[in-house]
Amino acid sequence: MAKQGQKKRFMAVIAALVMVLGYTTVALSMSVEASSPVKSALSPYFSQKWNVFAPNIQKKDYFLEVRNRSVNSDGKTVESEWIPVTAIERRGNKGSLAQSRIQKLSQNVSTAYLSRYNKLKSDQRTSARKDFVSVSQSKRKVMSDDEIIELLKGEQKNSSAVVRFVRMDYMLVRYATVFTEAHSDTSADEVQWRVVRKQNNDFAHRFMESDQFEDRITTFGWRASDAGSYEPAVEELEQIIDRQEGR
Repeated sequence: MAKQGQKKRFMAVIAALVMVLGYTTVALSMSVEASSPVKSALSPYFSQKWNVFAPNIQKKDYFLEVRNRSVNSDGKTVESEWIPVTAIERRGNKGSLAQSRIQKLSQNVSTAYLSRYNKLKSDQRTSARKDFVSVSQSKRKVMSDDEIIELLKGEQKNSSAVVRFVRMDYMLVRYATVFTEAHSDTSADEVQWRVVRKQNNDFAHRFMESDQFEDRITTFGWRASDAGSYEPAVEELEQIIDRQEGR
Protein backbone atom coordinates (compact mmCIF):
# COMPACT_ATOMS: atom_id res chain seq x y z
CA MET A 1 0.00 0.00 0.00
CA ALA A 2 2.86 2.37 0.89
CA LYS A 3 4.56 1.63 -2.42
CA GLN A 4 1.33 2.29 -4.32
CA GLY A 5 0.94 5.62 -2.53
CA GLN A 6 4.50 6.60 -3.39
CA LYS A 7 3.89 5.59 -7.02
CA LYS A 8 0.78 7.77 -7.26
CA ARG A 9 2.59 10.74 -5.73
CA PHE A 10 5.48 10.22 -8.14
CA MET A 11 3.11 10.15 -11.13
CA ALA A 12 1.37 13.29 -9.88
CA VAL A 13 4.72 15.11 -9.65
CA ILE A 14 5.66 14.00 -13.18
CA ALA A 15 2.28 15.20 -14.52
CA ALA A 16 2.70 18.56 -12.80
CA LEU A 17 6.21 18.95 -14.23
CA VAL A 18 4.95 18.15 -17.72
CA MET A 19 2.19 20.78 -17.39
CA VAL A 20 4.60 23.42 -16.10
CA LEU A 21 7.07 22.59 -18.86
CA GLY A 22 4.35 22.83 -21.48
CA TYR A 23 3.09 26.17 -20.17
CA THR A 24 6.64 27.55 -20.00
CA THR A 25 7.37 26.37 -23.52
CA VAL A 26 4.33 28.19 -24.86
CA ALA A 27 5.07 31.32 -22.85
CA LEU A 28 8.60 31.44 -24.26
CA SER A 29 7.39 30.80 -27.79
CA MET A 30 5.01 33.77 -28.00
CA SER A 31 7.42 35.51 -30.36
CA VAL A 32 7.31 32.51 -32.66
CA GLU A 33 4.91 32.56 -35.60
CA ALA A 34 1.46 31.09 -35.06
CA SER A 35 2.30 28.24 -37.42
CA SER A 36 5.02 26.96 -35.09
CA PRO A 37 4.38 23.24 -34.43
CA VAL A 38 5.22 23.60 -30.74
CA LYS A 39 2.99 26.63 -30.20
CA SER A 40 0.08 25.30 -32.22
CA ALA A 41 0.21 21.95 -30.41
CA LEU A 42 0.53 23.19 -26.84
CA SER A 43 -1.07 26.64 -26.88
CA PRO A 44 -4.72 25.46 -26.84
CA TYR A 45 -4.04 23.49 -23.67
CA PHE A 46 -1.64 25.64 -21.68
CA SER A 47 -2.09 29.27 -22.68
CA GLN A 48 -4.95 31.55 -21.74
CA LYS A 49 -6.82 31.65 -25.04
CA TRP A 50 -10.59 31.83 -24.70
CA ASN A 51 -11.14 30.83 -28.33
CA VAL A 52 -10.54 27.22 -27.26
CA PHE A 53 -14.21 27.31 -26.24
CA ALA A 54 -15.42 29.68 -28.98
CA PRO A 55 -13.04 29.50 -31.95
CA ASN A 56 -14.83 32.20 -33.97
CA ILE A 57 -15.66 34.87 -31.40
CA GLN A 58 -17.62 37.68 -33.02
CA LYS A 59 -15.99 40.98 -32.15
CA LYS A 60 -18.60 43.20 -33.84
CA ASP A 61 -22.37 43.47 -33.93
CA TYR A 62 -23.97 43.93 -37.33
CA PHE A 63 -27.09 46.09 -37.59
CA LEU A 64 -29.07 46.30 -40.80
CA GLU A 65 -31.07 49.46 -41.50
CA VAL A 66 -33.33 50.07 -44.52
CA ARG A 67 -35.43 52.89 -45.93
CA ASN A 68 -37.65 53.45 -48.94
CA ARG A 69 -38.40 56.14 -51.47
CA SER A 70 -41.57 56.88 -53.38
CA VAL A 71 -43.40 59.63 -55.26
CA ASN A 72 -46.39 61.12 -53.43
CA SER A 73 -49.65 62.40 -54.92
CA ASP A 74 -48.07 65.84 -55.46
CA GLY A 75 -45.33 64.33 -57.59
CA LYS A 76 -42.63 64.89 -54.96
CA THR A 77 -40.06 62.25 -54.08
CA VAL A 78 -40.33 61.24 -50.42
CA GLU A 79 -37.70 59.30 -48.49
CA SER A 80 -38.52 57.50 -45.26
CA GLU A 81 -36.40 57.53 -42.14
CA TRP A 82 -33.92 54.70 -41.63
CA ILE A 83 -35.73 51.67 -40.18
CA PRO A 84 -33.53 49.78 -37.67
CA VAL A 85 -34.32 46.23 -38.78
CA THR A 86 -31.92 44.42 -36.46
CA ALA A 87 -32.82 46.57 -33.45
CA ILE A 88 -36.52 45.80 -34.02
CA GLU A 89 -35.81 42.08 -34.28
CA ARG A 90 -33.90 42.11 -31.00
CA ARG A 91 -36.31 44.31 -29.10
CA GLY A 92 -38.52 41.52 -27.77
CA ASN A 93 -35.67 39.12 -26.95
CA LYS A 94 -33.69 40.97 -24.31
CA GLY A 95 -32.86 38.77 -21.35
CA SER A 96 -34.48 35.71 -22.92
CA LEU A 97 -32.71 32.36 -22.48
CA ALA A 98 -34.60 30.85 -25.40
CA GLN A 99 -34.48 33.63 -27.95
CA SER A 100 -36.43 33.59 -31.18
CA ARG A 101 -34.58 32.80 -34.39
CA ILE A 102 -35.95 36.02 -35.86
CA GLN A 103 -33.40 37.89 -33.73
CA LYS A 104 -30.49 36.88 -35.98
CA LEU A 105 -32.24 36.99 -39.33
CA SER A 106 -31.05 40.41 -40.49
CA GLN A 107 -27.65 39.89 -38.87
CA ASN A 108 -27.15 36.70 -40.88
CA VAL A 109 -28.31 38.49 -44.01
CA SER A 110 -25.87 41.35 -43.37
CA THR A 111 -22.85 39.12 -42.81
CA ALA A 112 -23.63 36.98 -45.86
CA TYR A 113 -24.07 40.08 -48.02
CA LEU A 114 -20.87 41.73 -46.78
CA SER A 115 -18.97 38.48 -47.29
CA ARG A 116 -19.77 38.57 -51.01
CA TYR A 117 -19.24 42.32 -51.15
CA ASN A 118 -15.75 42.02 -49.62
CA LYS A 119 -14.74 39.47 -52.27
CA LEU A 120 -15.07 42.16 -54.93
CA LYS A 121 -12.11 44.28 -55.97
CA SER A 122 -11.76 47.76 -54.50
CA ASP A 123 -13.13 49.58 -57.57
CA GLN A 124 -15.97 47.05 -57.79
CA ARG A 125 -16.95 47.71 -54.18
CA THR A 126 -17.15 51.41 -55.02
CA SER A 127 -19.50 50.62 -57.91
CA ALA A 128 -21.56 48.31 -55.69
CA ARG A 129 -22.36 51.24 -53.41
CA LYS A 130 -23.76 53.33 -56.27
CA ASP A 131 -27.44 53.74 -57.18
CA PHE A 132 -28.83 51.10 -59.52
CA VAL A 133 -31.88 53.30 -60.15
CA SER A 134 -32.09 57.04 -60.66
CA VAL A 135 -34.81 59.68 -60.93
CA SER A 136 -34.20 62.84 -62.94
CA GLN A 137 -36.80 65.33 -64.15
CA SER A 138 -39.61 62.92 -63.30
CA LYS A 139 -37.96 60.22 -65.41
CA ARG A 140 -37.02 56.97 -63.68
CA LYS A 141 -34.10 54.94 -65.01
CA VAL A 142 -33.67 51.39 -63.69
CA MET A 143 -30.48 49.57 -64.64
CA SER A 144 -30.93 46.18 -66.29
CA ASP A 145 -29.23 43.00 -65.06
CA ASP A 146 -26.62 43.22 -67.81
CA GLU A 147 -25.93 46.88 -67.04
CA ILE A 148 -25.43 46.16 -63.33
CA ILE A 149 -23.04 43.29 -64.02
CA GLU A 150 -21.13 45.38 -66.55
CA LEU A 151 -20.90 48.26 -64.06
CA LEU A 152 -19.54 46.03 -61.32
CA LYS A 153 -17.25 43.94 -63.49
CA GLY A 154 -15.42 46.88 -65.07
CA GLU A 155 -11.95 45.86 -66.25
CA GLN A 156 -11.73 42.94 -63.81
CA LYS A 157 -12.13 39.28 -64.73
CA ASN A 158 -13.75 37.92 -61.56
CA SER A 159 -17.16 37.37 -63.14
CA SER A 160 -18.16 34.65 -60.64
CA ALA A 161 -17.64 36.96 -57.64
CA VAL A 162 -19.68 39.70 -59.36
CA VAL A 163 -22.56 37.37 -60.24
CA ARG A 164 -22.65 35.93 -56.70
CA PHE A 165 -22.81 39.45 -55.25
CA VAL A 166 -25.57 40.54 -57.65
CA ARG A 167 -27.66 37.49 -56.70
CA MET A 168 -27.32 38.36 -53.02
CA ASP A 169 -28.09 41.99 -53.84
CA TYR A 170 -31.39 40.92 -55.42
CA MET A 171 -32.26 38.90 -52.33
CA LEU A 172 -31.59 41.93 -50.12
CA VAL A 173 -33.80 44.05 -52.40
CA ARG A 174 -36.66 41.63 -51.73
CA TYR A 175 -35.94 41.54 -48.00
CA ALA A 176 -35.77 45.35 -47.75
CA THR A 177 -38.93 45.71 -49.84
CA VAL A 178 -40.93 43.32 -47.68
CA PHE A 179 -39.68 44.84 -44.42
CA THR A 180 -40.36 48.45 -45.40
CA GLU A 181 -43.83 47.52 -46.66
CA ALA A 182 -44.59 45.65 -43.45
CA HIS A 183 -43.21 48.42 -41.24
CA SER A 184 -44.79 51.44 -42.95
CA ASP A 185 -47.80 49.73 -44.54
CA THR A 186 -47.04 51.47 -47.83
CA SER A 187 -45.39 50.37 -51.05
CA ALA A 188 -42.23 52.02 -52.33
CA ASP A 189 -40.55 52.58 -55.67
CA GLU A 190 -36.99 52.19 -54.37
CA VAL A 191 -35.25 50.76 -51.32
CA GLN A 192 -31.85 51.36 -49.78
CA TRP A 193 -29.89 49.77 -46.94
CA ARG A 194 -26.83 50.26 -44.82
CA VAL A 195 -24.89 47.99 -42.48
CA VAL A 196 -23.76 49.46 -39.15
CA ARG A 197 -20.93 47.62 -37.42
CA LYS A 198 -20.68 48.26 -33.70
CA GLN A 199 -17.63 47.09 -31.76
CA ASN A 200 -18.04 46.68 -28.02
CA ASN A 201 -15.52 48.19 -25.64
CA ASP A 202 -12.60 45.93 -24.89
CA PHE A 203 -12.26 44.25 -21.50
CA ALA A 204 -10.10 46.99 -19.98
CA HIS A 205 -12.76 49.60 -20.84
CA ARG A 206 -15.84 47.49 -20.12
CA PHE A 207 -17.14 49.89 -17.47
CA MET A 208 -16.97 52.99 -19.69
CA GLU A 209 -20.37 54.51 -20.36
CA SER A 210 -19.27 55.91 -23.72
CA ASP A 211 -18.33 53.84 -26.75
CA GLN A 212 -14.64 53.24 -27.17
CA PHE A 213 -14.90 52.64 -30.92
CA GLU A 214 -16.77 54.56 -33.60
CA ASP A 215 -19.44 52.78 -35.63
CA ARG A 216 -18.47 51.70 -39.12
CA ILE A 217 -21.26 52.32 -41.60
CA THR A 218 -21.39 51.02 -45.16
CA THR A 219 -24.25 52.53 -47.16
CA PHE A 220 -25.40 51.08 -50.46
CA GLY A 221 -27.24 52.97 -53.20
CA TRP A 222 -30.88 52.95 -54.19
CA ARG A 223 -32.33 49.83 -55.81
CA ALA A 224 -35.64 49.42 -57.64
CA SER A 225 -38.00 47.77 -55.17
CA ASP A 226 -39.78 44.48 -55.76
CA ALA A 227 -43.09 45.69 -54.41
CA GLY A 228 -46.39 43.84 -54.37
CA SER A 229 -45.04 40.36 -55.04
CA TYR A 230 -44.86 38.98 -51.51
CA GLU A 231 -48.13 39.78 -49.77
CA PRO A 232 -48.10 36.64 -47.54
CA ALA A 233 -44.54 37.46 -46.40
CA VAL A 234 -45.52 41.08 -45.70
CA GLU A 235 -48.51 40.00 -43.61
CA GLU A 236 -46.38 37.56 -41.61
CA LEU A 237 -43.66 40.13 -41.06
CA GLU A 238 -46.22 42.71 -39.92
CA GLN A 239 -47.22 40.37 -37.09
CA ILE A 240 -43.59 39.83 -36.13
CA ILE A 241 -42.87 43.57 -36.09
CA ASP A 242 -45.98 44.25 -33.99
CA ARG A 243 -44.95 41.55 -31.53
CA GLN A 244 -41.32 42.76 -31.28
CA GLU A 245 -42.32 46.39 -30.85
CA GLY A 246 -45.06 45.54 -28.35
CA ARG A 247 -47.89 47.01 -30.41
